[in-house]
Amino acid sequence: MSVSVSKNPVNKGQLSTIKVSLSCGDKSRNNFEWLGS
Repeated sequence: MSVSVSKNPVNKGQLSTIKVSLSCGDKSRNNFEWLGS
């Protein structure tokens, strides 16, 4: 199982995008996206 977390700061509105992708096996992938100020 691999967990990758990427943070992308946005200048407009000072919003940060956090993408967490969880991959378990080769065929199953779960993607979660959060938008926070």
